[in-house]
Amino acid sequence: MKSGFARHYDAVVVSNRELMAKNRELMAILAAQRFGAEAGERLKSMLDGIVEPEEFLKATAHFTASRTAEELFAFFDERH
Repeated sequence: MKSGFARHYDAVVVSNRELMAKNRELMAILAAQRFGAEAGERLKSMLDGIVEPEEFLKATAHFTASRTAEELFAFFDERH
């Protein structure tokens, strides 16, 4: 039987994953609108590879600051 803390922790992890999944979808839609459908699909694919919340927040901030698709994807190219 899990402790109260363990149940709470599990609920937070699930909530974070769900939030990240929704944000991936939103960012893909926004990227498609700003830079074209191919960029939206590419961004979604790249975001699918990010599992750490801190890295996801960095990617989100970079997306917001990017003025071009090249600038956006340079961030992901540097990560690998």
